[in-house]
Amino acid sequence: MRTQISLPQDLKEKITREARQQDISMSEYLRRAAAVYEKRTKLTKARRAQIAKELRGSIKGMAGWGSMSAQEVLEDIRKDRQLSDERINRFDRY
Repeated sequence: MRTQISLPQDLKEKITREARQQDISMSEYLRRAAAVYEKRTKLTKARRAQIAKELRGSIKGMAGWGSMSAQEVLEDIRKDRQLSDERINRFDRY
């Protein structure tokens, strides 16, 4: 099946360069790219659904976060990261 697409000039040049380096046609390069994209997005959707099912409600059971709002959780994470950075920075002096 033939398909015609329009590409920005810079993208076409990048694709052409990559295809030449791989010693394949531009069409073959685009077929492979489309196949990889299709495979990744399929797996991603299925994996996201699986992860959501496995994790549903799990944050409620975590000590310290169960009664916190999303904003409070974010602030807690930021505070923890700041403390970690401060600990790391103490060693930069040596």
